[in-house]
Amino acid sequence: MNRIIILTVICILILSGMANAQFTKENYEAVYDSIRKIRPDFEKSWEVEDFEFSMDAATFTFGEGTIYFLNTIAGHTIGFYFDGKGRCRVVGPTPIEKFSIEKFTGEKDFDKEFDDGLFFFSQDIYEEFFSHLELRSEEKSGKLNSRVKRFLGKLKDYSIDAASAMIPRLYTSKENPYLLTIFDTGDDFVFQYDPTNTESVELVEFKSVMGHQVIEVITRFFPSEHYQSGKDIYEREQIDQAYPLHYDINTTIEQNTDLIAECKLIFQSNQDSLIRLWFNHSDQIDMDSVKTSDGTSLAFDKFKEDDAYFSTVFFNRPLMQGEVDTLIFYYESGDVIKKSVWGDFYLLAPAGWYPELGFRNKATFSLRYRTPEWLRFLSCGDKVKDSVDGDWRYTVWENKDPIQVVGFNYGWFDSLTVVQPGLPEIKIFRSDASHRGRLFGPNMLDVTAEDVTAAVEFCTNVYGAYPYDRLLVTEIPLAHGQSFPGLLHLGWASFERDDRDKGFEMDAFRAHEVAHQWWPTIVHFKSYHDQWMSEGFAEYTSAWFVQTKDGDNKRFLRLLDDWKDIITQKGSLYTGSWSEGSEAGPIWLGGRLASTESQDYSTLVYTKGAYVLHMLRMMLHDYDNHSDDNFVRMMQRFVKAYSGKKASTRDFQDLTERYFGMDMAWFFDQWIFSTEIPRYKPEYEVLEEDGNYIVQATIKTEDVPENFKMVVPLVVEFENDSHTILKFWVKGHETVYRSKPMPYKPKNFILNPYKAVLCHVD
Repeated sequence: MNRIIILTVICILILSGMANAQFTKENYEAVYDSIRKIRPDFEKSWEVEDFEFSMDAATFTFGEGTIYFLNTIAGHTIGFYFDGKGRCRVVGPTPIEKFSIEKFTGEKDFDKEFDDGLFFFSQDIYEEFFSHLELRSEEKSGKLNSRVKRFLGKLKDYSIDAASAMIPRLYTSKENPYLLTIFDTGDDFVFQYDPTNTESVELVEFKSVMGHQVIEVITRFFPSEHYQSGKDIYEREQIDQAYPLHYDINTTIEQNTDLIAECKLIFQSNQDSLIRLWFNHSDQIDMDSVKTSDGTSLAFDKFKEDDAYFSTVFFNRPLMQGEVDTLIFYYESGDVIKKSVWGDFYLLAPAGWYPELGFRNKATFSLRYRTPEWLRFLSCGDKVKDSVDGDWRYTVWENKDPIQVVGFNYGWFDSLTVVQPGLPEIKIFRSDASHRGRLFGPNMLDVTAEDVTAAVEFCTNVYGAYPYDRLLVTEIPLAHGQSFPGLLHLGWASFERDDRDKGFEMDAFRAHEVAHQWWPTIVHFKSYHDQWMSEGFAEYTSAWFVQTKDGDNKRFLRLLDDWKDIITQKGSLYTGSWSEGSEAGPIWLGGRLASTESQDYSTLVYTKGAYVLHMLRMMLHDYDNHSDDNFVRMMQRFVKAYSGKKASTRDFQDLTERYFGMDMAWFFDQWIFSTEIPRYKPEYEVLEEDGNYIVQATIKTEDVPENFKMVVPLVVEFENDSHTILKFWVKGHETVYRSKPMPYKPKNFILNPYKAVLCHVD
């Protein structure tokens, strides 16, 4: 996976003494360079003993040692270096965060001693805790200077630029506390409190794994006032400092695949005195400059560290809430597009080829491309221009309805167009270069078109109408797929083979990517915690599609068995990584499930997320009429209610309650916010009463808490070869269920048919 880096765009609020002065390039460069090279001021030290200060859920205790305040920057003290015996304690505010801390440290709360540390803070923290101290001089120490330099280097190595973080704090309000610290316990940990982030509190560990430097998220959560207010511990409104309104991107792709682009972004500030904006883009992008709409070059700095680019731009004025402004980015890349050994092309960062403001916030897009004339070019949007001038093809694509992200593809393609009443026009593009010699089988263009069309029809029937007039399906010379609004990337094997009997399930793969046109293109997930509602929903759609396509349950039930094994078994994955299965953590942890402890993001977000949707379907399933109408109505309502919006797990829970007619917190607590998988041990007794028969089932439940409950179906087979399906609650560690009288004598029992509950049955 490509590393995503941050482009930090900062506007400086000029305070007293600088109210009418512009923050020039020269001023910026001097301040920025001073912070990057900051060292202790040995004239300002404090001998400390049993001193303590807290920031949100973190408490720092300095048993004994010396605090050396750092050189002042723009007249402000922005931090200190501590040498001595200290302790950091971070208390996880929720069961999940306590689980996460224990997973990495062995304790429910983080509590570690450290020998030294580097602390950066905002002015309000300095004035509250440190401004009153009586300071003294200390002898200069090259060793301490080296330690500070090491900490600064470590922060930079792991994509944390202290200068970019601190410059806004020099000129912002005192009512905006900020703390960044790195401390050495034998391992390097970083704690950060930043109220401009939705999850304001974060503790990470720096690790080196097989020569690669990684950041391990120990815990990350909302600020303490959120929990103290009594609000939902797993739900908080997203904080966006600004919203994108419109992107106008003019891109040239050279014959050698070099990309040169100009991206004009119109955005709206969502706060007063806007200090900083974050732009995500691939590390293959080399940003050249950023300008205002009138052509003014903004103060700009970039540096490269371990193949990661960071760019920081300073404005000469603040932006106020509601204000609309424009930035123009000029950038290029010789690496973001690659040419395969077969001669076709692919993007290393399909969604990272332009600077993105916020997390998948919607905007309109105008896209202009200049590409080699002999290659077919395909993009998101409506193509409004396609012309040729010499060796160049010029295309223009408009996205007048706001979308979250844009992508493209180009190459030599065979194509096939499918027009079917009630569906969008579907165009399939197969790379001619990848299939010369046909490695595994016949040309799969027709089969791919058939499956994609059937999947679009299926999703339309169960989720609602497809939102665009057409769908472009394109091949990429890679194994995976990716979905953009109105555009699919499908891995090359989808056009080469159809080995469903060998477990490859290419039709399911195609359906998974088609399903992403609904999840998350129509209904997007609110944060990384909710990504299971994209990947899990798409994964389940692919299995449901296979069940409908086959007209029986054979492959469908096999897929469910495979999912159960993946979720419940520990061991080495085919990638060589280690899996802890469901024990790796709750689904709600999202991307944090991929860690040095285990690689279970896919296991749980994709696979367990899919199984959660299956359990909801089975609970609503009408076994008498073999109907999923209730489940389909629920999913269609969800799409309609959140079309064009971001939905959270709690939003989906609220929707399910309307169709189940009950509080569904118990279900989501068990399956999204917890890790346990039940083990059922059933015993059956047939009682005869007045010529009828009663089934008494005793179900013992293990491996889950006493309050665990689920609706579990039971097939009762009779001696006359008929059967019935019973559904009943299994609660706690033992449940005794008595059926209504039945006229036929039972001869066999099957608990949990159709794999309705993710469980073990002994």
